[in-house]
Amino acid sequence: MSVLVALGLVLLLGLSGGVVARKLGLPSITGYVVIGLLLGPTVTGVISYEMVLALGPVVDIALGAIAYLIGVSLHTSTLRSLGRSISWITLLQVFGGFLAVVAGLMLVIARVMPGYSLLQEYLPFALLMGAISAATAPAAVLAIIRELRAKGPMTTTLLAVVALDDAIAVVLFAVMMVASAVLAGIAIDGSPLLIVIDPFVHLAGAVLLGVGAAGGTLLLARFVRSREVTLVLVLGAVVLSYGLAEAFSMSGIMACMSLGFVIGNRRRAGDLVLAVDDVQAVLFTMFFVVSGFHFDAAAISVAGPLAVVVVVVRCLGKYFGARLGAWIGRAPPGVGENVGLALMPQAGVS
Repeated sequence: MSVLVALGLVLLLGLSGGVVARKLGLPSITGYVVIGLLLGPTVTGVISYEMVLALGPVVDIALGAIAYLIGVSLHTSTLRSLGRSISWITLLQVFGGFLAVVAGLMLVIARVMPGYSLLQEYLPFALLMGAISAATAPAAVLAIIRELRAKGPMTTTLLAVVALDDAIAVVLFAVMMVASAVLAGIAIDGSPLLIVIDPFVHLAGAVLLGVGAAGGTLLLARFVRSREVTLVLVLGAVVLSYGLAEAFSMSGIMACMSLGFVIGNRRRAGDLVLAVDDVQAVLFTMFFVVSGFHFDAAAISVAGPLAVVVVVVRCLGKYFGARLGAWIGRAPPGVGENVGLALMPQAGVS
């Protein structure tokens, strides 16, 4: 099967899955993911492992554009008014998910995988899984928001939390990686301090890259007169930013979010903000169908019990962490009760 045939199946069958999901009262992305799962290598095998790898750039382009859309949705004036609640919700839901997974795994892991050392194997494994579980998937969150055309304090808070969440999760993982290596008795290649600082440097680099790309995009936009050409300009900036960030081992998601944030907060940005709206349905369809290809049905028989524990305790930790953060941060009415429920998706950065 050629890449073009596979991409055609992704778009047409993905669209069909989205339509069926909406008829059933579910979000379109549920249908996209189910179609990807069914076509994927571990279920019907219509799409092979090799084809999944070949479609990797499609996912990167879509994810970069999704990160850009998150960035343009965040406005400094609104963020300032919600800054206290956003900060508390972000921190407590990240560490709530992390601590819940670590505690949950430590309680059950010896029964599921007996015969290993508590400090050298069980605890390092739990710390790394906890750090991975701290991250939230920005793509799923934005897709639902765009489909429902949601606006208001809840939506703004959620987008800001998702944007900050992934940055904190990357740093948390670096710290836990060093701690796990020490516990497991594994020699660390380089200074532990430098390993912990490294994510900060890469995140800062990604932000600077995005800001620089935004400056260039705004400059070029002065010479663009049509919305169609503006779309080419925006997608070019997104792909270039994501590609350069990945080439230098930086966060492509953070670079594109920064690109969108700078542009979205410029007066008269106009079509630069709205351009990607014309192709967002295509981007979401490709991204979530291809994401469904990665589902490994065979892994459930091996990791099933531990996976259930991780999913359940992570959701509980994030939900109650977000509620506590909303209460301490004095979030607007309705935010505390709902924002934690919207932080359940996990992929991408994880």
